[in-house]
Amino acid sequence: MKNIIIFTGASSPICQSLLKSKSLLERYDKVFTYSRNDLNLSGNITKQFIHDYTNNYEVPQVLSGSNVDIFHAAAAVPAYYSNESWISYKRINVDQPVKFVQRTDNIAKSINLFFLSSTSVYDKTDGSQLLESSKKTNIDNFYGYSKLLFERSMEESKHRYFGLRVPVLLCPNVKHNFLSKLKSNLINKKQIRISHPQAPFNAIVSDRDILKLANSFFTKNINRGIYNAGSSDPVTLHHLLNKIDRKYEEVESALPPQLISIDKLKTEGFVPETTEEVFLNYFLN
Repeated sequence: MKNIIIFTGASSPICQSLLKSKSLLERYDKVFTYSRNDLNLSGNITKQFIHDYTNNYEVPQVLSGSNVDIFHAAAAVPAYYSNESWISYKRINVDQPVKFVQRTDNIAKSINLFFLSSTSVYDKTDGSQLLESSKKTNIDNFYGYSKLLFERSMEESKHRYFGLRVPVLLCPNVKHNFLSKLKSNLINKKQIRISHPQAPFNAIVSDRDILKLANSFFTKNINRGIYNAGSSDPVTLHHLLNKIDRKYEEVESALPPQLISIDKLKTEGFVPETTEEVFLNYFLN
């Protein structure tokens, strides 16, 4: 019986990082990837599937009777789909992956689904701590609402799943979040502008913690469910920029950075890296 792992959105920074992890890949007989373009990691990959989101995912027959783990990262995200309609977000973030999971489950012996959701599912807050039960977004936020609908479809299923509500992801080659832009400004010696420098936050997560969580889930050490991702020990942006000896200009913004409860993850025995550790590892490497 074969053990197979599948990565969707395999060209994303997080999948590129995980596809280099021996600790994750060594227990699998085959590694399949789905991405919009060819990957330069062929040594670790059994077969690459080009998936451009205009059609449903191809489900290879080799999955029949196998134990299949899925790391689902593919998504229509605002950075690239800001002008798209709700229909596009729903097709890419809900309809296609739901159908893929169902079809895979129909032929595999077992499946375990680890998927990346987002803290965009939550309504904007005034700095209050976000719990998994906090108020969720409405249809005006196409990305957040589509992520919420996919979560609900998994909650209503019998699949073994782990949904991780990711805030700001910090890993090599990540783009389009406010800290990756801040790092780019530092490298290019541009003015640093931030809002709410004295507000504590922990809305960041490293690829290292996501790797640990995926390993724990796929080896049956964490229960199924939807969990917040974030870092331990919230601190302020003022504190973090002082750590790297950088000055900044304060600008106005209506909303402070997110403060996220990670208590549910901790009940599973998982304690994420501290906010300072995640920040410094990203900015100093």
